[in-house]
Order: sequence, then C-alpha cells, then structure tokens
Amino acid sequence: SWTWEIEIRSQNELTGFGFQKDYDAIVTLRGERGPADFALEYERRPKTLAQYRAIRKAIEREERVDRFVYLVSNYHLHTLVRRVFRGTKRALCIGSSGDVLKQQLRAPLEDVRNGRQTALGAEIEQ
Repeated sequence: SWTWEIEIRSQNELTGFGFQKDYDAIVTLRGERGPADFALEYERRPKTLAQYRAIRKAIEREERVDRFVYLVSNYHLHTLVRRVFRGTKRALCIGSSGDVLKQQLRAPLEDVRNGRQTALGAEIEQ
C-alpha cells in the first residue's frame, strides 16, 4: 500500500499523531512475515546542507516508522545523501529511481549504516 505525501501532510498538520516529516510516501510491502513499512523520499535535486541536517534530525526523532528509503536520480545525489546520513543509527537505504523502475523489488539499495548492498524487496524480510 502507499500513503501519498498529501495524506501525510494533512495528518501532520491536522492531527496529534503525525510523522516527524512530510515524507514523499509511506510504503507498506507485504511479505511472508507480514507487512513492513518504510518512509520513501525521492530526491530529484539536492537540498542545502542545512535542509539535510534538519531532515536528519527529524528522521532520528521518528517514532512511527523505522525504515527509510531514499531514491535518487543520479550518482552525485547518491553520494551526497550517503555523506549526510553517514553514522545514522536508523535503517536508511539509498537506491536509484531508475533501478526501481527497471527492477522493482529486486532494485539494489545501499544501507548507509554499513555500506552493504540489499534489495528493495528485502525490506519486507527484516
């Protein structure tokens, strides 16, 4: 399932039980072990370092979702996002939006905590 940004924004602004950030989406994948949620961010262009610092603080405070996936449009953004989130304790992966379009759940992701490769579909087994 997919919760769009507009729904997330509405929940954040109008209720007392929102998320720490207006994520682009909250995605739920269903696997043999049950549902797995993650916050999805799609980076088309870079933000300022100050904006990324604020985003990192929000993600570090997040209590409603514990996995985060950044899809980026190019390698330069991948490198920037990796650098900004290096050292996080949160489960945060980065992948190519193009790879997701082509490979869907088999699309490779990099876990910024340890640099290991995983796949988007592996999120439902963790």
